[in-house]
Amino acid sequence: MTRVHALVLKHWDAYPDERQAMERFTDLFELSFADRAAFERSEFSFYIVKPKRHAAEVFGFTRELFLVYSPYSALEPRTLQQAEQVISRPRLQGRTEPLYLVLVAPITDIQGQVTDYRHEAEQGRIIVGFSVDELRHDKDPWLLRKRFARTLFSRDLFDMKQPLVNDTYFFGRQALALDLLDRFKRGENTGVFGLRKTGKTSLLFKLRRMIETEAAGIVVYLDAQSPSIHHLRWWELLSHIKDEAAQAAGVKLDHPFDKGFTERTATNRTRQAIIQILQRIKGRDPRVLIIIDESEHISAGFHAASHWEADFSPFWKMLRAIQTEERRVTFLIAGVNSQVSERPSIANQDNPLFSLVGTRYLPMFTAHETQDMVKTLGARMGLLFDRASSQYLAAHYGGHPMLVRLACSWEHQLRSSSDYAERPITVSESDLQETQQDRDGALVHYARHVLEVLRVWYPQEYEILSLLAVGDTDEFEAYARELPESIQHLKAYGLVDAATGHLTIELIQAYLRSEVERAKRSRDRMPSAGEGRVVHHTNSDIENVVTAKPVVARGLASRGESAVVEFKSTLRTNLHTGKADPKIEQSALKTIAAFLNSEGGTLLVGIDDKGAVLGLNADGFADEDKMTLHLVSLIKDRMGAENAPYIRIAFEDLDAKRVLVVSCLPARQPVYVKDGQTELFFVRLLAATVELGVRQAGDYIRQRFTD
Repeated sequence: MTRVHALVLKHWDAYPDERQAMERFTDLFELSFADRAAFERSEFSFYIVKPKRHAAEVFGFTRELFLVYSPYSALEPRTLQQAEQVISRPRLQGRTEPLYLVLVAPITDIQGQVTDYRHEAEQGRIIVGFSVDELRHDKDPWLLRKRFARTLFSRDLFDMKQPLVNDTYFFGRQALALDLLDRFKRGENTGVFGLRKTGKTSLLFKLRRMIETEAAGIVVYLDAQSPSIHHLRWWELLSHIKDEAAQAAGVKLDHPFDKGFTERTATNRTRQAIIQILQRIKGRDPRVLIIIDESEHISAGFHAASHWEADFSPFWKMLRAIQTEERRVTFLIAGVNSQVSERPSIANQDNPLFSLVGTRYLPMFTAHETQDMVKTLGARMGLLFDRASSQYLAAHYGGHPMLVRLACSWEHQLRSSSDYAERPITVSESDLQETQQDRDGALVHYARHVLEVLRVWYPQEYEILSLLAVGDTDEFEAYARELPESIQHLKAYGLVDAATGHLTIELIQAYLRSEVERAKRSRDRMPSAGEGRVVHHTNSDIENVVTAKPVVARGLASRGESAVVEFKSTLRTNLHTGKADPKIEQSALKTIAAFLNSEGGTLLVGIDDKGAVLGLNADGFADEDKMTLHLVSLIKDRMGAENAPYIRIAFEDLDAKRVLVVSCLPARQPVYVKDGQTELFFVRLLAATVELGVRQAGDYIRQRFTD
């Protein structure tokens, strides 16, 4: 006999109109609780229903479900918000399934309205809707099962590409979240770093929810990737932080702190405004956490807006000074690479972030965390991933949460049909192995997406991964000796296994192999065979490389300097003093930038301005790899790593001596050269490199770079 709790029967005595519709649910559930929720302008009944064994097995239910019986003829977002308040009551909290809400209402087109709401609230609960009329009059004994199957099994819970704004779909990283919370309470600053799409922002949102739930303080979250943030000057960003903190604390600042800061007033007023906010926050131990996500965009050397080259230092000096006086203010910066806080100097200036934060790298999911995510979400979609299939996914995709999710999403789409009644379906390890090639072919472009930041901002790390992908262990070992911190970063990401030194994600390894092969085919098509040997390539992802002119040092040298050719005796050494000279390096960078801003060209290093071949010994590099690394570093620091795809570096024999050949394609965006705090713009005019003034550069850029 179907169990209906006495509390439910008592509720039906008070609301008899609900009984007939609700009795239909006894096919799948035991009705264990019922009550009425009243608010200022609305009220509704709610039920707790316990899945019967067969329902739990089919739909993957592990807890009871929360059901709202609404008297309203339209789907009111207010009703759903109020339902969340009821669910969060102490006696009900944690009792029901966090993913679902069942709605019964006198709405004729309830499925249509539920679908519209679902599109607006992608990460909200899944609503399974039934109209009162169909529950009373539809005689189909499979009505409930069909509706639950269609609603639950048709939605792709794995296809969540945006940061998670609630705990419903948050998996893994619980220990790291607690560590960050503990550091905040102790007044310690933290840097959280990890690859793109590994869940950094979702983790930060989780931390904010934890702080707000515990009333441990207020959080100011800034996404520096947004132009509304990185386009601000340093004093404007401080003013914005002050306003956001006041709003989060519910504080109205006194005059003049309620006004925007200027460059002159920011230094004195920032600290006073923050202290005033702290004094007015309710609670025993008020604290403020300032989170700056995508911090590279406002960091010297990596910035998205050029003024942050100068603004980086005063901005962080001001925040550091505030924290020195007021320990209840802490910072959390998040980004891809910890260099922003590890380097003692950035862009030839002291780094105020150096030693200010404790570094935490975002690890990949463990096998257990992967299994928890895959098993839980899969069961709610009618896909049963056993332990072996979960372990396969964890191993093949290296525990990268987004890649694992997308792989499961692909498997879901493969099995989708107009009728979901046949689910649940078991997805075995052999099934995954059978579809691996097609699945990875569909996902390979996400590998590029994951690595894009490394390719643009950290080309050395990208090159190291490329070497590992093709098994070039000798060159990898050379990098490991020269740049041990880059190897450690890749291991901290979880891209390189700390024990074996191998790539951990097969999809990324396959992608990098294909990119290296593509670049090799492009080089092979260039008619330079026999004229020189390319011994090092700075970036395996050069676009349009086949359109570049052939690199033939002998032919170029014989024709002399021109609009597309220039000679330099050395890369860094002043031949008069015999010492390294920054002016010599800057001269080479000006020429490279001028070629990029014009029609392209080739810089030959090791040849004087009269065409005499000098070779490269004067520069004193241990080998050609060291010289290449030095030039790559100069280009990244003073011109921007985003310009690397337009530059090729090679070494050739000329008159029994080695020369450096730097080939430049026309860039797709203006290229500037940093000179201290200034950015300069150069072009080629006949056989000379010419600097353009602000007005001239503006006119030239509009003509040259506007499609």
